[in-house]
Amino acid sequence: DFWVHSVSAATAAGALLEKGGRRDADDGFICGLLHDVGKVVLHQYARSRFTEALRAAESRGILLVEAEQEVFGYTHADVGGILLDGWHIPEHVVEGVRMHHLAGGAPETQEDGACLRVPHRQAPTRLASAVHAGDVFVRALLMGSGGDNRIPRLSHAAMEKLGISPETVPATLKTVSEKMSRIQGFLEIL
Repeated sequence: DFWVHSVSAATAAGALLEKGGRRDADDGFICGLLHDVGKVVLHQYARSRFTEALRAAESRGILLVEAEQEVFGYTHADVGGILLDGWHIPEHVVEGVRMHHLAGGAPETQEDGACLRVPHRQAPTRLASAVHAGDVFVRALLMGSGGDNRIPRLSHAAMEKLGISPETVPATLKTVSEKMSRIQGFLEIL
């Protein structure tokens, strides 16, 4: 379900950025594909605490990202951003991953007890907004799993950056759903 969710979010983010041209759509796809890579790291290297976050999200009906913040003091998006930065992935992709859950919020710096600094140097970008919206849309379409059963609220700030209004959400969701149906065969082998 993780990879189905990742490929679906990638497809959705790319579709949301198609108006900006091929490069924007490609960046959206890449960023959407990588947006939850921090979950893989947390699962691999901090399994018991990550399991604690998963259980907290499920039992309390909160988003996994909220439970991660409580358990770790940072989130999978922060970890993913650090990992991708260490791999020298282009900064705009790193920021898109790092900020996909902050697409409607203010930039901030977070620290955990080990002084892991996670700087958010700028307001969320259009790319982060597309990944955020893509994540929300594919969760609403039940495409894979984000690790919890919740559908995050679609940020008004992200909608504004993407030119989506409450009135156009159904049509946008339909467009994303049509893109999903085109990749359905690929998703079945994941």
